[in-house]
Amino acid sequence: MRELRKIVILANSTKNGYRCVAGFDYETKEPIRLVTDLLEIGRAVPNSVVMYDDGTECQLLDIVEIEVFGKTNTPYQKENYLILC
Repeated sequence: MRELRKIVILANSTKNGYRCVAGFDYETKEPIRLVTDLLEIGRAVPNSVVMYDDGTECQLLDIVEIEVFGKTNTPYQKENYLILC
């Protein structure tokens, strides 16, 4: 299910040239961690996910709108939301 989420960024770190991005949904206050289905990069997300159109990187506590494709199908880490790269 494809949807836009407003996410308050609480974590934005680098991992193997990619990003680990997490926070909470601005409206529901639900925790969210953005992941991909690219297991070879440890499910981290591309840098472009946390970049604004002008090329600057979002900062902690920024509120960003990101398209997610639903939760991952795992019984653990229920905060994981899939994005497409």
